[in-house]
Amino acid sequence: MSRCLFFVFTLLSTVACFADQSIEDALQAQLNGGQLVKTFDVKLVDEAGKPIAGVTVTPWALRSSQGHGRWSDKGDASSGMNPRASTTDKHGVAKVRYPFFEDVVEQTRTFAVSLVVTHPEFATDYDTEIDVPLAGDKPFVITMKRAASITLIPQSEGDDVSIDQFQLVSSDSSDYKRYPTMVRHADRMEFKTLRPGPFRGMLVRSVDGKAVEFSDPIELDLKSGRNEAMTLAMFPAIS
Repeated sequence: MSRCLFFVFTLLSTVACFADQSIEDALQAQLNGGQLVKTFDVKLVDEAGKPIAGVTVTPWALRSSQGHGRWSDKGDASSGMNPRASTTDKHGVAKVRYPFFEDVVEQTRTFAVSLVVTHPEFATDYDTEIDVPLAGDKPFVITMKRAASITLIPQSEGDDVSIDQFQLVSSDSSDYKRYPTMVRHADRMEFKTLRPGPFRGMLVRSVDGKAVEFSDPIELDLKSGRNEAMTLAMFPAIS
């Protein structure tokens, strides 16, 4: 019974601490003209737990009581501040800035920050949502895997075919959909820094903004490192 009471007391103390900090931050925001810049640390490690230096960490969305929405970097964000990318140091640690108020006019608090993390040799899910403030002083740990790569070779019988006419599209949330690292060669497209695991998509050839050819759906299980190149027949769009 005493252990249960101790747990309840500890929990209530933690909640009270967060509440006190929120009040203090809100007051500080008013003194700063309505907004307060907050920070937290993230630590990027590989599957063995070793830190990864040189990872680019980019905030791209915020969550508040108004929902989850993109954090604009065009100078028109409701928070009044732009997202800023940071890079992990030799310890794998980077500092992330975020606004205390997601909407500075409505005074709605930021509850979570979504991140994209990128590296030439590692990959992870295209974003990670982190509740803020962190419950403690330690960095939020994100594990990355050795990246995968694959080359797609479209085979088209159309006229005046150019590799620049082909795009990879997908209906899922794989990291190559939003943040591709893709190199076009004369007759093929090489996709790098992909997350190992399910890879789903389709090649589409467009001319003058109109889709004219499609490949069959692509469904693969990517392995870390270079995967076998895939040749894809292109079929005319049915009008």
